[in-house]
Amino acid sequence: FLEEGIRQAALSFPANTGLCADNIAPRAIARSSQPAILALIALFIAFEESREWCQVVNLVLIVLLPKTDVGRRLIGLFPTLIRIWMRARIWAPRKWERAHAHEAMFAGPDMGAQKASWQEAYAAEAANLGGSEHAQALLDLVKAFETVPHWVLAEAAKLKGYPKTILRLSLAGYRLQRTIGVDGVYSRTIVATRGITAGSGFATSELRVLMLDLVIALQARWTRIIITKVYVDDLTLSVTGLPQFVIRVLAEAIDFAVHVMEDAMLMQVSAKKSKVVASKPSIAQAVVLATSSDRTSSTKIAKLLGTDAVGRARRSTVGF
Repeated sequence: FLEEGIRQAALSFPANTGLCADNIAPRAIARSSQPAILALIALFIAFEESREWCQVVNLVLIVLLPKTDVGRRLIGLFPTLIRIWMRARIWAPRKWERAHAHEAMFAGPDMGAQKASWQEAYAAEAANLGGSEHAQALLDLVKAFETVPHWVLAEAAKLKGYPKTILRLSLAGYRLQRTIGVDGVYSRTIVATRGITAGSGFATSELRVLMLDLVIALQARWTRIIITKVYVDDLTLSVTGLPQFVIRVLAEAIDFAVHVMEDAMLMQVSAKKSKVVASKPSIAQAVVLATSSDRTSSTKIAKLLGTDAVGRARRSTVGF
């Protein structure tokens, strides 16, 4: 069973996937002999028991991939040995995710960003048809993957029953030496002491561990008043009702969310990317003025969970 799991994990990688400095294609592992696969399994068990990786895989290449809109995204290319282990062990974090599924947490089977966006668009249109006002706060973290404090993640994982064996070795992988490459030119090696490397098989699950408490706290404080949506590191809060009610409640929720993310999670909310849209521009502006966190600005058009959310007079719609 374990042998077949390793082979299936290796075959799940695309044939043209990027390679680390070891220059070993993950799919090549699937063609290894039975003794070789069994030896690899023994290595994985030894790594998990020792909670660290061996020196021969102590290098992660950080590459900059172009974004669809502007700029570049940092992606970590782990050694093939680590990537195979992550893919073979992904069932454990996925099991945890299913056990801790939440209607507000997206990014998973049948829980994509477009679904969340359409739900938010429906809420905005329903408010319009009902003669109510509607406002949305779109909060984004600054370099979320790169700035996660390891000890904060470890504490949150412990409280939520996240697989500790997986997390320990995953964090050890994040603390391997790394070098950043641009057009084939690489920097000196450094060791990061915070952050979960984008490109890790567990990165989104680990960020989910951090965001889950915030979602639960928001819904506990504003039961059936605040609509909350989280997609990876993007948080959307929306409120429907009379103008003054919308302004007051959404401003309070923004301040609370910013407080938790910055003071408890020790991460920074982006003042540049965090926006407020509303059925009327004046309401969006009033929400921003009512907040004390100074992390949001009003706008008529903003991205909602990776898609285009457009706030117009008396409605907020979604387009693709």
